[in-house]
Formats: sequence, C-alpha cells, structure tokens
Amino acid sequence: MKKLLLALFAMALLAAFTTPVDAAKKMKKPAMKKAKKKAPAGVSLKLKGFYRVRAFSANNLDQDEDNNDSTQGIDSLIRPNFLTTVGKGHIKARWEIDWWEASGTVADDKGAKSNRVANANAVWGQNGGGRVGVGTNRWHIDFAIPGSALRMRMGREDYTSPDREIFDSAGSNRKPGIGLYGKLSKNMSLSMFMVRAGTHIPDKTKNLVGGEDENKDSYFAALGIKVSPTVTLTPWVAMHRDGKGKSLTYAALHAKTKVGIFGLNASGVSVGGDAGPGVDASGWAFLLRSSASLGKMKLLANLTMFSGDDSDATEEGNFSKLMPNAGDIQGGILTTGRGNIMTVDANERVYGQKTRDGRYGQVNGVFAADVGVTYQVSKTLNLGAGIYVVQSAEADDEGDEDFGTELDVGMIWNIYPKLQLRAGFAYLAAGDYGANDKDDSWYTAVSLRHIF
Repeated sequence: MKKLLLALFAMALLAAFTTPVDAAKKMKKPAMKKAKKKAPAGVSLKLKGFYRVRAFSANNLDQDEDNNDSTQGIDSLIRPNFLTTVGKGHIKARWEIDWWEASGTVADDKGAKSNRVANANAVWGQNGGGRVGVGTNRWHIDFAIPGSALRMRMGREDYTSPDREIFDSAGSNRKPGIGLYGKLSKNMSLSMFMVRAGTHIPDKTKNLVGGEDENKDSYFAALGIKVSPTVTLTPWVAMHRDGKGKSLTYAALHAKTKVGIFGLNASGVSVGGDAGPGVDASGWAFLLRSSASLGKMKLLANLTMFSGDDSDATEEGNFSKLMPNAGDIQGGILTTGRGNIMTVDANERVYGQKTRDGRYGQVNGVFAADVGVTYQVSKTLNLGAGIYVVQSAEADDEGDEDFGTELDVGMIWNIYPKLQLRAGFAYLAAGDYGANDKDDSWYTAVSLRHIF
C-alpha cells in the first residue's frame, strides 16, 4: 500500500508541473500576448543626485561700513535621490536624502563675530556635540488614478503655482501634503494641493485669535486652459494660514506663451483676508518674465511690482509680507532667489535679506526691473551678466524710493559632463532709500558640483 501511495504522489507531482507547460504550448499566440499584458509589471530603481562644495564671501550686506559684518564660509551638500517606478510609470515613489554641512564666520548688526557651523562636520565627525546632519529633503508616492488622466501625489514635495514664485517652494511648501494633478481634457489641466505644516496648540505663549487652535496650512487650486497652440491661461486661487492669526486668500491669473525665439510669462495676483489679529490684508503683485534666444545668446528681461503699505494700522498692504513665506523672486544680493545671472545657488542666510518673511523684506513694496544676457562661449563654458534696478513702492520719511542698483556677473564651466564649476560676483550700489549715507555691498561665491 505504501509503494502504491508513493507512486500516486509522484504521478500527481508530475501532472502538476507538466500540465501548465502543455497548456501553454497549446495556447494560441493572441492568447499568449493577452496573458503577458496581464502579468505584473516590472519595478525599476534609479539613483541620481548631486554633491556640491561651495565657498562664499560677502561684506557690508547691512549697507553700513562702520559695522564689521563681513561673512566668509564654506559648505557642502550631498543629495542622493532614489526613484522607484512600476511599469510605465503608473506608480512612482521618491526618497531624497539631504546632508548639509557648513562652517565659517558671520557678524551680527553690532559687528560681533561668531562661528557659523551647521550640522556635523563631514570630515571630523560630530561637532560640538551636535548630531549628524542627515535628513529627508523630499519623499512621496505618486500614482495614476484608474480610469482617468489624473495623478495623485502624497508626501513631502514642492507644490507650486504656475509662476513658480508666489506659491513656490524654496522649501516653504516642501512639507507633507496631498496633490491632485493632470489632464482633464486635451486643452485643460488641473492642479490642486493641500500642505499641512502642523497645528498650534494654544497656551499662554501663543497669540492666537480667541485662543483658538488654528491650523498652519496652505490650499491651492489651478485650472490650466490652452486657448491656442501657443497661449496657456491659468487662473488659480489659494489660501494660507500661519497658525498665529494670519489667514490670507489669493486670486491670480497666469499667462504663458512662446512664439519662435520669444518666451513670455505674466502673473497678476491679489490677496486679501487677515494679515493678523485685527489687521486686514490688501495687496497685489504683478510679475513679467521674458526671454529671447538668439543662437548662442539668450536675453532676459523681468519686471516685478509689489504693492506697499501706506502705514494704515488696520491694514497691511505690503505684498512681500503677505507672501506665504515662499517665492523665489530672482535677483542677487537683493533677494534670496535660487536662480540668477550669477549662476551660483543663493545662500539665503547671508544675502541682504533681514528675514525670510517675503523676498523684498528691506523695502516697502517694490518696483524692480532687470535685464541680463547669457552667452555660450563653447560647449563647456557659459558666461552671464545682469543689472537690477530696485525701488520701493512707498517712499521713506525723506521721500526717497531708490533702494539700489545691482550688477551681477557669473560663469558655468562644465569641466566634465558630470562635473560643473560655477562662479559669480554681485555688487550693489546703494540708493538713498531707508537711511542716509548707505554703503555699497558685495557678495561672491564659487561652487563645484558633481552630478551623478
């Protein structure tokens, strides 16, 4: 009996392994192709990123030569990015690590020098008892919604407005959130997101309206409409709350076109709501960005206009203070923009910006015009120069509006396809706005970047 059972078991095993093979052989070719389409899609994993070392030096950023406010330093940043993709991109997941280390000296408004050290020392290990400065810069899961052309994204990412300046990142909206975006039709697209920075629990140290627990969050919705093959209009609305009584609502229209060698982007934005407890918000902005490509040369011209505050205690009209701690309005010393003619990534801790609340914090509203040019000398070398004229929208007590004129020069040298050297110099000729006898200031930086 035992031998019979063993024989039956062996025959069962043989049938189990051979039947699928025989069935596959008998399957017709169309059926085989259909079966392959239903098979699970493959998963790919890609690693990319960059490693950057940067040295910088600046002086008189407070525009007062009597204060010893010179700043020098060197920092390094490595940012590996892991991206997993399923099939043809139905599911994507990204994790981007950020390791930043810096050291140098910086002086306060009174000229007192202090060391400027961030995170751990990448060479010698922990510095001054601090922990190793490794963190997450971005992470998300992004997937296609079945039965539609829309996608959903959940995680810590850049959720941006179409102008990529007013409700842009600079890290401010690089917080955990949920986004919905994609095509609604051939000529219409949708973009929506909600970013939650946290909640404030009321206590004796918080100055919240009525002592309420108010969320700190941003909401955004945009509808892109392609009105012609070359023109796209995008109306958008947004809301931002800072958890301390500020509740701002935005309404805007963005227009984008490109005809031949010319490109143009324009945005008009209005903001209202509450600038704080008992203070109404009423501001506006107009942005114009244009470019023209002429062979190896590219011409740039930009206009930035922000409303100013008319000193009404019950109303805040200074648009730079009504920005949701976001935006990358381009420039050099005057702003903390990441992109400029200088071509060196801005270091917002040492530019002539008193605070991060808005990008033109030293003026009451702004009228800024700039022109620039970049020229490709060779396949590996690009040169650039630009001039920025900045005025305050509202005059100071002496009736002056001219904040200053800035000149930027820079270069990008691609030493190898994956190794890039950037260098730049910015000089600000101070105007009369804000204080008498202001001094000129300057900033220079060199950056070596390896892209992998």
